[in-house]
Amino acid sequence: MLKPIVTDRKALSHKCELVVMGEDITQIVQDLKDTFEPLKNRGFGLAANQISINKAVAYILFASKEYILINPQIIDKALPIPFMEGCFSFSGLQLKTKRFNYIKLRHGLDGKEEEFRGLLAIVIQHEVTHLQGKTFFDFKWKASN
Repeated sequence: MLKPIVTDRKALSHKCELVVMGEDITQIVQDLKDTFEPLKNRGFGLAANQISINKAVAYILFASKEYILINPQIIDKALPIPFMEGCFSFSGLQLKTKRFNYIKLRHGLDGKEEEFRGLLAIVIQHEVTHLQGKTFFDFKWKASN
């Protein structure tokens, strides 16, 4: 189901609840996909809290490949870089952020670990931090970076 995008910064500032074993997230994933569909030419993904669902689930469509992130955690990162970043929750706004060109991610109910680099690593960081109750405002690039 197509859902409205949350634009209230305070509403996005709460950490999402973890998905537990046996919990059915089929509808959450479908709602993320449906809501993302009309936006897909303008970005790469959505976090569940951006559609008012308080669960640690994110959907990314990158280079025609879908990524469903469940309980994602960045467990390693390297190579900080400045990046001009946008967000569907703050349409029309772009900020220069500090992100990492390399991340190691643990996700899924099985705790699978994967490494990502480049733009996909940045996209994943954006969605993971949403699930942690943070937005790109929390990662503004500073001259001291």
